[in-house]
Amino acid sequence: VTLLRGEHLLAADRGGTSDPYVILDLSSIQRRSSTVKRSIDPVWNETFQWNGVLRDLLDDGLIISVFDRDKHSRDDNIGMAHVSFDALFATREASLSCELSIQGTIHLEVKWQRAAAEAEAALAAGLAAARSAPVDPAALSGRGVVVVRLFSAEGLRSADSNGFSDPYVRLSLAGRKETSETRYETLDPIWDETFYFPGVVKTLLAAPLKLSLYDRDKLDADDPLGEVKL
Repeated sequence: VTLLRGEHLLAADRGGTSDPYVILDLSSIQRRSSTVKRSIDPVWNETFQWNGVLRDLLDDGLIISVFDRDKHSRDDNIGMAHVSFDALFATREASLSCELSIQGTIHLEVKWQRAAAEAEAALAAGLAAARSAPVDPAALSGRGVVVVRLFSAEGLRSADSNGFSDPYVRLSLAGRKETSETRYETLDPIWDETFYFPGVVKTLLAAPLKLSLYDRDKLDADDPLGEVKL
């Protein structure tokens, strides 16, 4: 699902604007967009993915909830919509416009594709071959880069009163630090982000990769959710 843009959303703040973001719920799995500051005609162009049995996903349809982000009070609900995926039973992709319950319109592009089991198998075979390949000792003293791909987490601790967390990950390797994006209101976040740690190969491989997971908070210090060294 690609969340394209909104039009003529409700102005919930002084000055005739809002700070809108969207929560998309499909088969009880939620995704959250970024927040667009001071706009009633926001542009997101963000893509979200759900995996599952195709017929179940299409039958359920998508629930869209639009909120105005507030710093010091509860975020305002400025509209909802239920999006039917009936069109996708006849075609692989469609452009949809959804009228919100209060005011405004959300524009989406949706498409489905079969899970690429063959591609996953090929990737696993390639990784196995790379692990078994001999390493040139001379290469260890040269410079290189460790590439870390952060996929997802499951079954995280709930740190917020709504039963969810807003998790993000801090990655540290050989003195270099990186931080993932925050995934809001979920205990099973999906990041699918890639991080690069350049340096002397021998030093990089000797150092542990540290992953520290936190719950993002607006007004308080972020809560630690766990840590692991690899």
